[in-house]
Amino acid sequence: MNEVTLVQGPIARLRGEFVLYITLTSECSGLSRSSEFSECIRVVIPDRIAKTLCLEAGDMVCMHGADGVFRLQRLKAGLV
Repeated sequence: MNEVTLVQGPIARLRGEFVLYITLTSECSGLSRSSEFSECIRVVIPDRIAKTLCLEAGDMVCMHGADGVFRLQRLKAGLV
């Protein structure tokens, strides 16, 4: 089965690392909203990938995958 997964979110710089924030819905997380990113999955983007994609803090990216293979794509710069 070729199931496609698509998520998108903003990139932030946290403790020297690029981090992709993927928002969870309140229906699936069960967490209370104590801050803007309280209901997020945080994915650290390795420096070599960030350099290849020319990522900067504030960029919006999309991560999509099929059959266990994921790709990261820069959508728009400086949105956040």
